Amino acid sequence: MADFRKFIGSVTQRAGGLAKGAAEAAARRTKNVSRIARLNVDISSERDTIKQAYSEIGKLYFETHREDPEPYFEQLCREIETCLEVIAAKEAEIVRLKTEPKDEN
Repeated sequence: MADFRKFIGSVTQRAGGLAKGAAEAAARRTKNVSRIARLNVDISSERDTIKQAYSEIGKLYFETHREDPEPYFEQLCREIETCLEVIAAKEAEIVRLKTEPKDEN
C-alpha cells in the first residue's frame, strides 16, 4: 500500500508540475498576444504618419508645380485640377440651391 501511495503522490506531483507549466505557458502566450496587438497598433500609427507625410509632400508639390509639373506628375496634376473644378462647380450649385427662393405653394 505504501508503494501505491508513493506512486499516487508521484503522479499527483507530476500532474501538478504539468498544470503549473501549462498555466505559465498560457500566461506567456497571453502576454505575447497582448504585446503583438500593441505592436500592431503602433505600426498602424506609424503607417498613418507616413501616409500623412506623403500626402503633405504631394500637396506641396502640386501647389508649387501645378503650372509646370514634371512629365511624370503631369497626368496626376491634371486629374487634381479636374477634381478641383468639379468640386467648385458642385459647391457653387449648393450655394445656388441654398439661396434660391422657396416656392410658396
